[in-house]
Amino acid sequence: MFPNYTPQIETFPRRVGSSETIIGVDLQLEDEVPIDALPWVTALRVSAPADNDEAKAAGHFPAESGYDIEKQLFSPLTGSATKSAVLVGSVSSLQSAEWFIYSREPLAEQLEEAISERFPDIEVHARAQHDPGWSVYREFLCPSQVERFLLRNRRTVRELAELGQSTDDARPVDHTVWFTSPDDRNAFAETVADDGFALHYPDQDVPLEADEEDVEYGLTITRAESVTIEQMDELVRELFKLTSRFGGEYEGWHVQH
Repeated sequence: MFPNYTPQIETFPRRVGSSETIIGVDLQLEDEVPIDALPWVTALRVSAPADNDEAKAAGHFPAESGYDIEKQLFSPLTGSATKSAVLVGSVSSLQSAEWFIYSREPLAEQLEEAISERFPDIEVHARAQHDPGWSVYREFLCPSQVERFLLRNRRTVRELAELGQSTDDARPVDHTVWFTSPDDRNAFAETVADDGFALHYPDQDVPLEADEEDVEYGLTITRAESVTIEQMDELVRELFKLTSRFGGEYEGWHVQH
């Protein structure tokens, strides 16, 4: 994986109390961790000035500053450590951003000095901790079940935009859900029908084999939506929560062409 490994950071929102943060994480590593050769994690936190208008307008740490700092984290500023360190994720809020780097040795002092020198108007703090089990990555940065759908929302909306399709125009959107009993499915169906969803039942419910996961009663619900990230995030959160309330499993959504 090293030294030619290139992180691919994907982002999703995470609500912390009444605030929304943006989490970035490299999920390419999920099946590889913990990496025994990189037992140290360094958290590099930077804070924007309290009167920063760009941060207030965007609702998160200034994108340009964050991008510049992230580029620095890929640069030779870590010297020989570039071959034994990897950026795994980040957290961005209104006034601050924090990056997480796993390495062979702690890099706090080195990174804090380099970033402070490059960005003298930004408050910089770094700390390192021994984390051989990669708990910061696995338990904090990696998305929860519902957050994985929010991450998938971004992929799907990006793909639609790349195909030249407007995400603002309302179009039929199908959501698929599964339940362990027909009664739970029917109760869920009654609830979403009141919210304007059309219901599509499979022609036949076929029970799964005994040694497979016991989810067997499917349902597709359809409603015209604009597929902006904001709209789909809110809707997916609601449907995920509602499906769970009725003992079901939310599978995801796709647009009709």
